[in-house]
Amino acid sequence: MFTICWWSGLAGALGRTWTDVKGREIDVTFKSYDAETDRVTLTRGGKDFRIPLAELSESDIAFVRDTVARPKANKAKPANRTEFVRSISDGFMTATFEKGRNGWAKLHKLEAQRTHQEYEGLYYTGFHFTMPEWADGDFKWFFVADKKRERRDFKSDTLKFYILKKDGKMRGFEKYTTKNVAAFPPMKNLYPYTNRFLEQSLQLDRFVPGDEYLTWFSYAEEDMTDIDFSLGIESKRGNSRAGRLLSEIRGVERNNHPVWVSGNI
Repeated sequence: MFTICWWSGLAGALGRTWTDVKGREIDVTFKSYDAETDRVTLTRGGKDFRIPLAELSESDIAFVRDTVARPKANKAKPANRTEFVRSISDGFMTATFEKGRNGWAKLHKLEAQRTHQEYEGLYYTGFHFTMPEWADGDFKWFFVADKKRERRDFKSDTLKFYILKKDGKMRGFEKYTTKNVAAFPPMKNLYPYTNRFLEQSLQLDRFVPGDEYLTWFSYAEEDMTDIDFSLGIESKRGNSRAGRLLSEIRGVERNNHPVWVSGNI
């Protein structure tokens, strides 16, 4: 039930007229509804009041439920994958061009299971980054599945990935390179249960320095492992400011594949 102090404390607020179960009326503004606590937040002059939904009249309860449900009902389904990825990209992690503690390019960890969202039978997650204003060489990066001992046998035959400009169009990835983790001692120490990793580069002229870009991953496996990755710029300045990639510590024979061939990690 509303207490007198709550109800009188809201007096004078602007908004629709609300009624509690005792029939008392007051003008306040609806702000939000929390389904977990079943409480409604009403506001007056910038001050919020959280009140159990059950203490409102039946008509007000119906108003709250209709207000909460309406945006979901009216939310248009994305027209395609690109539109969907852009629609969820605000939840992507931020990646940067910088050195890690060891002087190599910083390793970022993408927690796939925790961050992915489903679209047309596949799970999507990713990261966004801003192309450095100082960039004077091609973009380069690599990623690797961070398999743990208890999941050493995990593999994905459905993994795909690509790059998008946050707003607008660009020419994206065309090929990638696979390398054996065992051929790179630093990689082997960090990822003893992973067999391969993927590496790519993309010409500088496909980017606009200072603009934001998205890299997405999709896969069918709900229990996808975490994905570690690093970003870099292929130039003397890039290596000095952002560090060299772990994948550059020791070279191996390259095998190029079309980007749309699924990566088996």
